[in-house]
Amino acid sequence: MGSLGWKWRRLRAMSAQEVATRVVRAVRERVSPLPKEPPDATWGRYYAQYAPVPTLQRIAETLAPRPQAVSAAERERLLQEADAIRRGAWTLFGYPVQLDDPPCWRRNYLLGKDWTDAPAKAIDYRRIDIAGGVKYVWELSRGQPILRLAQGYALTGEAGYAETCRRWLLDWIARNPRGRGIHWTSALGMRFASSRGGTRSRCLPTRFRRRRRRRCWARWCSTASSSSGTSRLARRRTTI
Repeated sequence: MGSLGWKWRRLRAMSAQEVATRVVRAVRERVSPLPKEPPDATWGRYYAQYAPVPTLQRIAETLAPRPQAVSAAERERLLQEADAIRRGAWTLFGYPVQLDDPPCWRRNYLLGKDWTDAPAKAIDYRRIDIAGGVKYVWELSRGQPILRLAQGYALTGEAGYAETCRRWLLDWIARNPRGRGIHWTSALGMRFASSRGGTRSRCLPTRFRRRRRRRCWARWCSTASSSSGTSRLARRRTTI
């Protein structure tokens, strides 16, 4: 990917240990690529000692939302943003954009251009000629619109916020399988997404916690489990 000059400069900046680590990783990825399997199977391989439902239930109970801690002004702002997102209106780096329902997760909504649907290792995220720069599509994947919907439910109890939040989150998981697409080109981006996934899970209604929310969050965690540190970030306590 990219120019030979960039690769040479990057190679010179690496230590011998980093070069060796990257060579081993590249060989492993070619010889034994990520398996194409459902998220439940991935969970079983990484967290076989933990039953997903009770584990996620404990996380949800520990990180209960506290809507009473939100000021009246902040509540009004959050609900205005959540209502706008339900209409598809969102602000991307200060620019108003109109999202689809659910969004096209690999689209730069400022330009209306899409990143290719390909294995993450085959995508050069540094190219700006494909869809105008990767940061715009990464920002959407980091989950701010979905988080606002979850917060909208936590503040009002209105099921419409939770239904849209759940539907969008499950759509992201279905359309961005582990190791495929522009969002898997950044481990840091996946950690952001997983951390916000935990916050969204806290805000969804009790009936989702008992069945749908556990299933949704289990699928999210097992999908993101290949990024080191993700599960720890997902368990951190966050504010509403």
